[in-house]
Amino acid sequence: MKKSFLTTFVITLCVLAGSQPVRAQGYRQPIHIPFDFTVNNSVLEAGDYTVDLVTNHVLRIRNQAGRSVAAVLTIPTIRRQTPELGELVFTRYGSDYFLSKAFWAGSPAGEELPKSSFEVRLASKQTPSLTMALVQK
Repeated sequence: MKKSFLTTFVITLCVLAGSQPVRAQGYRQPIHIPFDFTVNNSVLEAGDYTVDLVTNHVLRIRNQAGRSVAAVLTIPTIRRQTPELGELVFTRYGSDYFLSKAFWAGSPAGEELPKSSFEVRLASKQTPSLTMALVQK
């Protein structure tokens, strides 16, 4: 009985895993970010980056040397309009920028990053003064 339950569970898991669409293929965008910004409590310097979706809901940010500098679990989100160009959306509190969303050209589906503990602290004291969107270069 225990063995048949385990077998059924494993088969169900495989079927469910195989039925999930892998959007990660082809979701990569080079981008120049002209300001320091925070991802997952890590501050990244202004510069050229590549942002890609490595698996469903895992966003990776690499610097121009190709080294991974940040990876974060994301939450799926949808835009009302499909962007023509890819964009990264940053939320700003004073002089601090936080990567908050990523959208790719031709798809209304995007990825939203959870707020870091630092961003939550800032958000409790002030409202965002600016939300910026940058398109791929």
